[in-house]
Amino acid sequence: MKNLIFLLFFVLPFCVYAQFDTGLKIRLSPITMLDDTPRLRAGFEYSNQSKWHYGLDVGIGNSVLNKTRLKDMKWGNDYSFFEIRPEIKYVYRTSTSFLLYCSAELFYLQMTDHLLSGEFQKDKQRVFVTYDEADFKKQKTGMHLKTGADFNLFKRFYFDVYGGIGFANRTIAYANVVNPIENEGILFVEWGPKPHLFEGQDLILHFTAGFRISYLLWKNKN
Repeated sequence: MKNLIFLLFFVLPFCVYAQFDTGLKIRLSPITMLDDTPRLRAGFEYSNQSKWHYGLDVGIGNSVLNKTRLKDMKWGNDYSFFEIRPEIKYVYRTSTSFLLYCSAELFYLQMTDHLLSGEFQKDKQRVFVTYDEADFKKQKTGMHLKTGADFNLFKRFYFDVYGGIGFANRTIAYANVVNPIENEGILFVEWGPKPHLFEGQDLILHFTAGFRISYLLWKNKN
């Protein structure tokens, strides 16, 4: 986060290119490769000389694509992640080198894995289970309201930084549990929240923040 703030307030003012074109962009969100559920997220954005911009991002993760990040994490060799995020932006301020916007983003994600030697809290029960093997599945569906700034770095290259808040319907489930042992009580968790250890469906407050790097693939004619 400190590096991102430094980039925004010290680097960008010196490298902004004086032009902000509309058209079709391809974009990449590199920070998702470092997430607790790592994946590669990329997409596109289209605008046509108006205040409305339309985008779609797709994220994919697996044990091959994210091998380095998954090393020493809780996830296993069967780690699989998929997400899709349609977005609509409204530009409320623009100049030759940047624009400010607010947006609405819908999202759906699903993650699965085959876990070895772990534990989880059973849904709506004061019982937690230890196991040798189990299939894990997480799904989230929700919406974010975001605000952001998109800077023209150089010619066709852009840097989009954003943040927002919304809600998500989250479902976590374990299946095909091998050698389950049930224990009475509530699972004790150290070192911060670990929602993947608790079965069930919950409506939760959801935050988002990050940045995207874009390239203007096709430019509208003025």
